[in-house]
Parts: sequence; C-alpha cells; structure tokens
Amino acid sequence: MLNENRVGPAASFSYKTAEGVVVMDSSGKVLFANSYIEELLGFSDGEMKGKFCFETCPGHDLSGNRYCFANCSVLEMARRDELVQNFDIQLVNRKGKKLWLNVTTLLENDSSCPVGSNIVHIFRQTASPVALENYFKQNIKDWVDTSLKDQEMIQLTQKGNRWVGIAKKFYLSPREIEVFQNLVQGHGTLEIAEILHLSPTTVRTHVQRILKKLHVHSMLEAVALVLGERPAA
Repeated sequence: MLNENRVGPAASFSYKTAEGVVVMDSSGKVLFANSYIEELLGFSDGEMKGKFCFETCPGHDLSGNRYCFANCSVLEMARRDELVQNFDIQLVNRKGKKLWLNVTTLLENDSSCPVGSNIVHIFRQTASPVALENYFKQNIKDWVDTSLKDQEMIQLTQKGNRWVGIAKKFYLSPREIEVFQNLVQGHGTLEIAEILHLSPTTVRTHVQRILKKLHVHSMLEAVALVLGERPAA
C-alpha cells in the first residue's frame, strides 16, 4: 500500500510513494520524513524532523567505512548542484536490525540557487551482499552449466576476445574481468580471494562495481546479460 505523505510549504514533496522519503535542507537537516522510512529506521511518527540526516541514518558503505556524516560528499555535491549517482549503504537501525539500503538523491531543479535548495533522498531496501552471494552460489552455477550445454554458448565463453569485448562494452577493469570470470565459473567470494590473492572485502567491492557498471542488481542478471540469455523466473 502506498504511503500517502505530503509535505508542507517548508519542504515541498507532493508525491505518493511506497519507498522511504527524506527531504532535507542544504545543511542536511531533515524537513520531512515519511512514515515508511521512520518506521524502517526505528523512529516514531515525526521524530526524525529537525534532526540531521546522518543522525537518523548512520550509514556505512559495503566495506564498513562510515558513509553518512556531517557535510558528507553527497551534501557537498548537492551544494555544488552536481548530480549524485545512487549508492548503497548498510546500517543498524535503532531497534538493532541490520539494513541494506539503496539511496537515490533528487535535487531541486533550480540551479540559480543550489545552496538554499532542498535535497530529497529516496530509500529502498536491498538484499545483503552475503544473501546475494549465497543466492549466486546456489543458483547461478546450475543455470550457467545448463546454458553452456549449448555448443554455441560454449564457443562464445571460451574465446578470449569475448571477455575483451565485455570489458570494452561495460568499461570493466582487468581485475573486475578476473573476478567476473571466476564468478561465472561458480567460485564464491572466499575462493576468488584465495585465487586472486585479494581480501574477501576487496572481492565484494569488485562485485558491487561490476553490478553497478552492468546496471543490474544481482550476479544472476549480470551473467545473463553478458551471455545474452534471460534467467528463468
């Protein structure tokens, strides 16, 4: 059911959405938060208003580094009227529950005065990297093995120039290609870390970058994309 939350003149947001919404000023102070995000973060109705965003949403990046803080990079970009790409964070809410969130940032369409403009964050829950990895290990290998029974698919994946083409098309780095190749072969994070002499955290970071560059949300979709197939629903 949609959350029908409307904002007054101080923070105009006259849309309805099923996702979490936070409107803040250019200092990061919350002007409005809808009921969905307040409940998700463990606040009572209206409690987030007047607090700073980083106080209500103490986000860390997927490697565990602090992402949300006073005058964070997102706020700095917004003040310069620069578009902010969507990003993923993890946090523990006030009830002790660990969450993984994807965040989209909207800026008021008034470049004449960006410093005084409001900033809108749209929050949506995502699966944890660990859950994605487990899903991949349980499902992707069987699906890839089935796909590779097709002789044409085998020829495509065995040719080195296939991976060169993928790297050029999606701007993957040599290291990201190595990680991706191992993922396609069914190796998990710990195995890849050992094979490539990397830390598991570094491997997870590469996986997140691969997903972002391919504009997909899971490794199942990523492999389907580069192999030209659609995974079974």
